[in-house]
Amino acid sequence: MNNESKLIKSAYENYKTVRLSSWLLGLATAILIAAILAIDLVVPALCLLTFPLVILPIVFSGILQHIYVRQQGQLTIRGSLVSFGLYYTPIFRGTFRYLFSLLKSVLVFIIFEMTISFILSTIYQLNSPEFVDMINNLYDTIYSETLSLEKVNEILMANDALLFKYLAIVIIPSYFCAVLFLIYNVSRNSITSYFLADNRKGTPQLARYVYMDVLRNKRFSLFKDYWSLNWPLYAVLILGFSGGAVLGYFWKQDLIYMIVSGNVLGAALTMFVFPFYFANQEALYEKYKVYFDTGLKNVTNYMLQNIQRNIDLSNEEKERLEQTFLDDNKDEESKKKDSEEP
Repeated sequence: MNNESKLIKSAYENYKTVRLSSWLLGLATAILIAAILAIDLVVPALCLLTFPLVILPIVFSGILQHIYVRQQGQLTIRGSLVSFGLYYTPIFRGTFRYLFSLLKSVLVFIIFEMTISFILSTIYQLNSPEFVDMINNLYDTIYSETLSLEKVNEILMANDALLFKYLAIVIIPSYFCAVLFLIYNVSRNSITSYFLADNRKGTPQLARYVYMDVLRNKRFSLFKDYWSLNWPLYAVLILGFSGGAVLGYFWKQDLIYMIVSGNVLGAALTMFVFPFYFANQEALYEKYKVYFDTGLKNVTNYMLQNIQRNIDLSNEEKERLEQTFLDDNKDEESKKKDSEEP
């Protein structure tokens, strides 16, 4: 059995031990996320706030609850609420690196939007003189003093909605690629939550340093294992978003409705993936735990050396500091060994 098969088997064993709880967590997580995203139909772009403030804590709560259920064998609403609140505590706050991931996703959107727009507009300009006239009319309307939403919609829907279809082809795929990239980065960074939950100490900044140390040594194998476990999540998101966008188009020819419909259906379909996703991430951390432990020592050693270089200590004080660090490490290792013994 190769390493990939072993990892998949390990993830399935994690899922199988708490099958009912996994499905309850998965269904609740997916339904809550879909319901929150549906609010965008009333208040467009609200997801820019709800995603980091509500949706990520919901996913984080599912992560911690899945760990807790496997360890303690009990799933409660109170435990889920407590886990939700822990996302905002100093030890876990920022573990998903949302703002950094969002900035990279915006860059992805701009690149895709400019590329698709250039290719499509070039094709339209060569084959459709009406398209050029509509673009000019749209700009004239936007910069006129009598700008109205009705006039803009009239131009968008002229000539069999040619301009609307152009914007839909440019904006919706670009938006969705950016969202997928955001989810990928957030999901990839979420493994630091397992590290912090496992060690019960440290900070998100320390966890990121440790994670970067792991990536320096195991980047390719870690990403390969991540995709081998979690590709169904992205397949479901692509299927759900595409289907939702098409349904939104037939429901109401409006870009906001198409995007929100895609978001909601994509989120709803993750109910078939989330029960396995939590187990997958646990299995991934368990496989690389030894590298995280090594990374913790490397980062701590580096920080210790920086302290020694930047603070004027006597040789005796430096030796005492080093010995304290070594003793702490020995204590941690002995505690772990004691906890593993039957």
